[in-house]
Parts: sequence; C-alpha cells; structure tokens
Amino acid sequence: MKCLKKQFPVLILLVMILVLAVPLAYSQTTPEEEPVKSQWEFRIVPYFWMSSSSADVTTKGVSSHVSIPFRDILPALEFGGQVHLEAWKDRWGFFLDTTYLNLSTSTQGILPQRGPASGDIGLQAWMVEFGGMYRLGTWSLSKEQKTALTLEGLVGGRYWNILGSLDLSIPLAGVFVDTSGRKEWVDPFLGVQMRLYLGEKFSFALRGDAGGFDVGSKFTYNVLGLVGYKISRVVTLWLGYRVLGVDYESGSGLNKFKYDVTMYGPIIGAEFRL
Repeated sequence: MKCLKKQFPVLILLVMILVLAVPLAYSQTTPEEEPVKSQWEFRIVPYFWMSSSSADVTTKGVSSHVSIPFRDILPALEFGGQVHLEAWKDRWGFFLDTTYLNLSTSTQGILPQRGPASGDIGLQAWMVEFGGMYRLGTWSLSKEQKTALTLEGLVGGRYWNILGSLDLSIPLAGVFVDTSGRKEWVDPFLGVQMRLYLGEKFSFALRGDAGGFDVGSKFTYNVLGLVGYKISRVVTLWLGYRVLGVDYESGSGLNKFKYDVTMYGPIIGAEFRL
C-alpha cells in the first residue's frame, strides 16, 4: 500500500493546480464571411484542454514543487464544463469564457510511526474570462486560393474563484483536520491574435496575451496555437496546443499563499456559428 506521506502533498497540489485549466482560443470566419456591419454574429465553442502542470506552490507558509501529467489529473475530475462565447459586429467583438470544475479524491494507507490514515480532498472552482476584441485588418495573400491574414487586438480579464476542502484523519496521532478555504482574484490582460486562412477548409490561429500587472497575479501569460477544419458554414473543428502560466501570491509567513504554475497540453473544440 502506498505511503500517505508521499500521497497527500501531491493530491493537495493537484487540486490547487487543476483550477487554473481554462479557455480556448477565439473562433474564426473566412474573410469573405466577416460580419455585416448592421448585423450581430454569435459563436459557441465547447472545448476540452488536456493539461499537464508544473508548479511551485506555497500554502500556510509551506512550499512544494510538483509536476503532474494529465493522466494523473483526470481520475480526480467529478465534473467539468468549458465553453467559449463570442459576439461580433463590424470590427468589434466581445467574448465570455467560463470553466467549472468539481474535483475530489480519497486515499487511505499506513503512515510510518503514525499508523492508519485517510483523507478526502475536494475542489469547486469557477474561472470566467471576459473582454473585447478589435479587428485591426485583413490582408488577402492569394485571391485564387482564398488565403488571407487577419490581425486582432484583445483586452480583458480572468476572474478566479476557488473553494477547496481537506478532511484528514490520523487517529493514533490524534490528527483530525476538517477545513476549507476560498481564494479569488482578477487578472487583467492585453493580447493579440493572428488568423491565417488556408483555402476554404483549413485555417490557423495563434494567440498570445500577458497580464496580471500586480493587480491580481504578479504576472500571467498565455500562448495558444490552433488548426481549424471547416466542416460547414456553421461548424468548425479545432485542434491545437496551449501553454498558460500564472504567478499569484498573497499573505506572508504562515499565511502565505502562492501559485507559480505552468500548464501545457493539447486542446480540442468545436465551433458553432449562429
């Protein structure tokens, strides 16, 4: 049976890191189908990010480093939902991206010199990304092949709300812990997105943004590359890779709390245009 002395720190950090798994890149239209000035266009993009994590985390003044592959994170997921929404009119666009996670894990075993032990860890988390976009321009590269390049500027914020719980029991050592806590903050960010249209079916999107600015986290960055395949005017499939980093810190001494987390992994999604 595995030793809880090794298991509990990893399980706790797993819960803390998973909350940071968030949004897909912005959706696409071909240059010929850019929104008519007098009309609104709406897009819905459900997606899934298979994120691994590497983190330096401090809780209650105790620091740890952990790397967790996606295959070890998935079993703790009870329920999760991620969806990206967009509205465009002329050159202006607005977006709202929500992520909800409900995670839980249990373990039991024998601790050296302390005897039987058991524990339950839970997490409920919301992450909401919001903001606006402005289409700086679209440049045709090949009329015959319908190849074009579009550049957009981004400004927005990411709101984090984390509720975690820990129930730990080591009877022979007289240790009984039943606690919970919440952390929340907002990270403003600025960014840019490039879209390259390769004929009628294929496209490529590259997004980068940076923020935090000590308003929420000390610093955060996000880089995402996607390849799209257009099935119809209404449906486009996306496949890509994303890296997201955040460095958040609050409190000091025994009350110090710190996330210095990098997440990375493949991402898939489907866009529906209305």
